Amino acid sequence: MKQRSVRVLVSSVLMLILNLTLLGCGESTDGDSAPRASDSRSSDPDPIDVSRLREILEEPDRVERMGQLVAALRAIPAERADVLRDFLQDRDMPYRAVERVVVIAAWADHDAPAATAWSVGAEMGDMRTLAAADAARKWARHDPEAVLRKFDVVQMAPHVPGLLIGLVEGWFEAEDSRSLDDYVRDLGAGNDRQRALTTLAKLHVAREGSDGAIRWAESVSSADLTFRMRLFERVAEEIAKTEPERAVAWCERVCDTKEGEWLPGSIVRNWAQYAGADAMDWVMSRPDDQPTRLAVRIGYLNFMTEDPEGALAWMERTSEDQRRDARLEGPIESYITRQSRAGDRQAAIEWTRYLADEAKREGALVSIARRWREVDLEA
Repeated sequence: MKQRSVRVLVSSVLMLILNLTLLGCGESTDGDSAPRASDSRSSDPDPIDVSRLREILEEPDRVERMGQLVAALRAIPAERADVLRDFLQDRDMPYRAVERVVVIAAWADHDAPAATAWSVGAEMGDMRTLAAADAARKWARHDPEAVLRKFDVVQMAPHVPGLLIGLVEGWFEAEDSRSLDDYVRDLGAGNDRQRALTTLAKLHVAREGSDGAIRWAESVSSADLTFRMRLFERVAEEIAKTEPERAVAWCERVCDTKEGEWLPGSIVRNWAQYAGADAMDWVMSRPDDQPTRLAVRIGYLNFMTEDPEGALAWMERTSEDQRRDARLEGPIESYITRQSRAGDRQAAIEWTRYLADEAKREGALVSIARRWREVDLEA
């Protein structure tokens, strides 16, 4: 889980660098057609000095290097943008991670279809995800259907998630929201639709705020109950990142409906990472049902992951009655495991009495004994 968080953080940081760096690069628009490079050639002196680009990439200071690279890319006219393909093919160039994404993004400003095809076919790993997302977004702003005609986006999504993300982002910016909603709904109940719904939720919250995103979610009409449930969950999860009180207010209105019954877990998922005690206090105040029990487990797990000391302190402030509440059984197991690994075996043993399930209590005691034996067999 920690490795996944690091990968997500790295990708987010790289995308932020990319967006900030390319701000103001300029993008040609031709009505409904995607930006493309002209086949004509300028009679002016060639503005592309490859040796100069190599010098820039050898600059050791990242900020200075990126600034110089962007300036050089801006100087390349649209009719010469195709030479960036040759530049990218030169693997002897001393690229560092995000530089390739910046070059592809500059290329996509002039020829989004070509840059998208390159990103999908020639880049790898996080660089492929970032480059494909940016290039496909610029293409889809003008013609999302052309992206779908060119690529089997759903088939490629597990390997090139950036292609689907970029398609959704560009389609959203094209302000063709109803057909986009239909497309996402028809992706089916799998990871692709979840990824697309997560992207859509972020876009609506960013553009319209929490209330606008909620109005959008409630306005999407579909006989597919699972689709509406997942839609509500993704919107609630996104809102809870910054406005948990607004997500809670929405839950109070819709959590007794089929579409909203699983919202508690979505709300505490992110909330517990930065205000774990508040998230746990809220979810423990909810009626005892299956969605609440799952939310309590999710909340405490994320609380423990992000703030172990805070999570231990919160648990130790609970009352005897709360500790015997079935909703807390999962978190108590996590508490026992943490204390055992931290060396406070007496506390871990003491807390096993709150596990009502005899098999779980015995399993916890066995785990404590095994860890204890590894460090102090005689004890």
